[in-house]
Amino acid sequence: MATNFSKNLSYIRKQRRMSQKDLAKIIGVDQSTVSLWENGMDLTVENALKVAEALNVPIPEFLGTDLTFDNAELVDINTDTVSIPVLGTIRAGMPIEAQEEIIDYVDIPREWTKGGKQFFGLKIKGNSMSPKYTPGDTVVFEQTNDIEYANNKDACVMVNGFDATFKKFNINQSGVTLTPLNLENEDGYTTTFYDIEQVQGLPVKVIGIARRKISDIE
Repeated sequence: MATNFSKNLSYIRKQRRMSQKDLAKIIGVDQSTVSLWENGMDLTVENALKVAEALNVPIPEFLGTDLTFDNAELVDINTDTVSIPVLGTIRAGMPIEAQEEIIDYVDIPREWTKGGKQFFGLKIKGNSMSPKYTPGDTVVFEQTNDIEYANNKDACVMVNGFDATFKKFNINQSGVTLTPLNLENEDGYTTTFYDIEQVQGLPVKVIGIARRKISDIE
C-alpha cells in the first residue's frame, strides 16, 4: 500500500498543478519531507491523513491502486521496463516506428508490451485537453487503429492527412466526434463531428489511445 500511496501522491499533486513546495507549505512541512513521502519513505497513517486532507482526496484513493493511467487498465509499475520514443509531431502516412522527430524517451512497464503491443509518446503543446493534460506533459499512447477500441477514450487521431490531433474520441452509427476537454476557453476549441462519409473519405484515423500521462512538474 505504501508503494501505491507514493505513486498516487505524486500523480494527484501534479494533477492539481502543485509543486512539492506548494504542498509542503499547505501541510506545514519541509519540501524534503514531501519528497520522502513520494519516494516511499517516512510514511505513517498520520502523514497519509494530512496529505489526503490537503489534496481533498479520500484516503482509499491513495492506498487502493495506482492512479497514474488514464485509459484502459490500472497497472502497477515495476522495475521491469522498456523505453519508448517521445515524438514532437506525427507525420501523416508514416508509420510510428519511422517517425524522425524523436525528442525524448520514457519508460513503460514491459508487461504492457505483451502480445506485441507497441507504444509511443507525444509532447503536449496546446491546452485543448486541459486541465487533464497540460502543455509540457508527455502522454504515452498505445498504438491502435481500432476505432471501436478507441471509443470514448482520449485518443491520438489523424484527420485529412495532417499532423495528429489529441481529443476525446467517440463513434456511433452517425459518425465520429472529437471533443476537446477544454471547452470553456478563449481559444476557439470546439467539438468537431465527422459523418461516416467524411470518416471514410478524409479519412479520420485513430493512431493510439492514451495510457499514461507524465507531468513536467516536479
